[in-house]
Amino acid sequence: ADARVPASSAPLEALPLAMLYRPLASTGLQVSVLGFGAATLGNEYGPTDRAGAQRAVAHAIERGINFFD
Repeated sequence: ADARVPASSAPLEALPLAMLYRPLASTGLQVSVLGFGAATLGNEYGPTDRAGAQRAVAHAIERGINFFD
């Protein structure tokens, strides 16, 4: 088991998880290992709920995601 992920029945939001980052080539930038696929936010697959989209992006940023595709 990964020592960084505590065994708990607590809600995911309550767990002390940290985002991991990796260098982006030789740019000096650090990007999150998890990315946010944002195609659905641009009505690519149908109408988008603007308020829901804003909440999803804010939640991703709060969790440390800085790589948006």
